[in-house]
Amino acid sequence: MTDENIIDVTPEDLEETLPGGDEKDSYTPNDKIKVLIIGKGYMGDSLSKFLSVDSENLEVHTITRTQLDYLEKDNLINFINNYQEQGVDFTYVVNCVGFTGERNIDEVKGNPELNFYLNVYFPIMLGSICDELNLSLIHIGSGCIYTDLPYNDDEGNRISSSKLYREKINSNDAGGNDPTGWRENDIPNFGIGNIDSSEYSKAKHQSELLLTNLYNNVYALRIRLPFSEEWYHKSTLSKLLSYKNIVKSVNSATYLYDLHNFIYNVIISGEIPYGIYNITSNGTLDGETFIKVYNDFKDRLIEKELLDKNDDLDKELIELNEFKDKCRIVENRSFTILNNEIAQEAIGATFTEINEELLVRCFENLLENGYNTDILTKHLRSEDFEDPDNQKELTESDL
Repeated sequence: MTDENIIDVTPEDLEETLPGGDEKDSYTPNDKIKVLIIGKGYMGDSLSKFLSVDSENLEVHTITRTQLDYLEKDNLINFINNYQEQGVDFTYVVNCVGFTGERNIDEVKGNPELNFYLNVYFPIMLGSICDELNLSLIHIGSGCIYTDLPYNDDEGNRISSSKLYREKINSNDAGGNDPTGWRENDIPNFGIGNIDSSEYSKAKHQSELLLTNLYNNVYALRIRLPFSEEWYHKSTLSKLLSYKNIVKSVNSATYLYDLHNFIYNVIISGEIPYGIYNITSNGTLDGETFIKVYNDFKDRLIEKELLDKNDDLDKELIELNEFKDKCRIVENRSFTILNNEIAQEAIGATFTEINEELLVRCFENLLENGYNTDILTKHLRSEDFEDPDNQKELTESDL
């Protein structure tokens, strides 16, 4: 993937600049599908590179806060209208902006205003703009609005309410957990209705509810624990690499190829219905397999100076009930499985299987290419966050 087919400029530059930076007297309108990606952090950067590969059919535009204060509604509307005057009619807008904290969601709790502004207000404002301008919005949300597994009681009723769930689990009900996971129409049990859920999960649930109820032009994509072969510092694998304690649990996770391929198919086909989709890969990401693969690669990572040999590099697999105390977390976490059958059926494709082989491939890429320094200024080591003097100032961040 390269940047050569991504237009990363303001409307005023369009008369002089084409994708790849080639100079020309004017921008030439064309019949390609125009896509605007807002935010160029972990998710936006990776997605823009993926979509730009199909330069024959797609014209990919990206904007960042340094180019435009897109958090101001009038600025963004004028930006899109100015593009239209240049002959660029966007069809799809992808929201890759959000606040997840620099290291983890505990930092979200300490910044309630930023959490609300970026994870609730901005998506709703963007939905309003897309509705007004007749654009399709692809919103990257979160599947961390669920925890545990859904429960089917002895009469076949689906239980998602946290209170009812606990009552059924503690009763003599003859039902049981559904191992296939939460479906799109299940009521989230780790969102705004659960006092014990994280502030991050509450915000992501709220934005999904509002977007899908206020507007009819929205794809709300739920992802969990995103990762890929590219080791951005916000990749789940990069985070696990920096942790001493790894929880013994299985979770749905999103291999970014599956997310990007789903978005690509939405854009190219133009026929996939709006709505909520669980975009998680097949299989699960579990701590035990991660540690096994990590241990296989540890010596080679040290040799290539991708790990500091002076650090404590041993990782411990801990039980879920030990997690909060040993990891000194503030917010509760979501541990769950999402059912991705509807999403796979929608694009007629089978998502990637998360297994040891895929993790090996990711670690091999780390050995060959190192950390992604386009976004990553330096690899985050555990002591950076254990020493109060090294606490980073929290600012708005892209996903």
